[in-house]
Amino acid sequence: MRSRLGAAEALRQELREQGITVTPLDEAIATMRRLQQDRVQGDPREMTRLVEQALESLRQAEFDLWRRFSGGTESLPAVGDLSRVSPRYRALVEEYYRSIARDRP
Repeated sequence: MRSRLGAAEALRQELREQGITVTPLDEAIATMRRLQQDRVQGDPREMTRLVEQALESLRQAEFDLWRRFSGGTESLPAVGDLSRVSPRYRALVEEYYRSIARDRP
């Protein structure tokens, strides 16, 4: 969780430097911080609820960023002009997908 929280905060900082605010990303970060609290870690139902909430906020943030940076291409979220994406953002996205692949049972 600490690694993902750090990646999300780094992405938020990068976006802020570009003058971009993504509210769902802020919400996801706040939820991930709540997940690290001791009182939550002893409550499996609360942990499950917060994980689902964080994932939904991340999905919304990803979609918001896709819409913003799609460059007018309205076909699919996975399609886009990679040359217009900052290398740091691209690296964070690649790490995100690598971490998802590692977590599969």
